[in-house]
Order: sequence, then C-alpha cells, then structure tokens
Amino acid sequence: MTNRQAVYEVLDSYDSSILSGWGLFDLVYFKTGRRPYPPRLLEYARDWADASGGGFDCVDRAKSLYKVTHGHPIAGAIMD
Repeated sequence: MTNRQAVYEVLDSYDSSILSGWGLFDLVYFKTGRRPYPPRLLEYARDWADASGGGFDCVDRAKSLYKVTHGHPIAGAIMD
C-alpha cells in the first residue's frame, strides 16, 4: 500500500470533521508502518478532496488543523 492509498483510505473512512496534520501522519503510519513526510500527506489530502468532491480546508494553520468534509469514496479507485 502506498502512502497516497493510505491517505485516501483514511479520509474516506474518517468519522470526525476536524483532523490535525500530525493525526493524519499517525493514522498513515499505523496503516503502512512507514513514516512519510508530513507535507506530502497534506498534498495527498488536498488531492483526495479535489478527486472526491469533498473538502480538506485549513481551520488553524499554527496548529495544523483541517476540516474534512466527505465527498464520494474513492480509495478503491487509486492506481499508483
């Protein structure tokens, strides 16, 4: 599983509406066992929002908090 696939799966199934950048890092780490570069995960999350029709909007830049709004689930459609 790639880091991109892990981010898409995490965001497709995320229950809460607020997620921190480090929280995303932890969820991807637990799913893949790798320690990815955090800004890359945020880039993947923005790509997920564009592709799914959802949202990944910054709420607090200093605390790295983002509001996740769900679109269509797309994790199964990733072709890395």
